[in-house]
Amino acid sequence: MLSGDVLTVIAFAIYIVIFAILRLDARIGIGAALALMVTAAIILAIGNGDLANRLVMYACYFLASGGVLLLIEHIRGEPKRHEEGKERPTPRYSKQPFISNRKRRGHRKSEVHQSPEQVLDKGARG
Repeated sequence: MLSGDVLTVIAFAIYIVIFAILRLDARIGIGAALALMVTAAIILAIGNGDLANRLVMYACYFLASGGVLLLIEHIRGEPKRHEEGKERPTPRYSKQPFISNRKRRGHRKSEVHQSPEQVLDKGARG
C-alpha cells in the first residue's frame, strides 16, 4: 500500500494537471499556502506542533505546485511567430503605450519648472 506522503504527492500532481488543463489561476495555490502558513502559526501557538508541521508541509506543496503552474503560464504566454508584414502585438508590460502617448501629447514645459518671474510675466500678458 502507498504511504500518506506518496498519496499527497500524487494528489498535488493531479492538482497541477487539472489547473494546467483548465487554465485556472496559479495564484490560488499560493494563496492557499499563505493561509496554511498562518493557520499553522496559530495552531503552533496553541500547542499542537505535529498538526502545525503537517500544515506547513502542505503549504510547501502548494507553493511548489503554484511555482510550477506559474512557469507553465509563463511558457504558454510567450508570443508566437507572426506572419510577415503583420505587426507584433505589444507585450503586456511594455513601455510602448506610454512612449506613444508621450509622443502624441508632445513635450510641453510644465508650470512647475518655470521660474516665478516667468509665471508672473505670463500672467501679466494673458
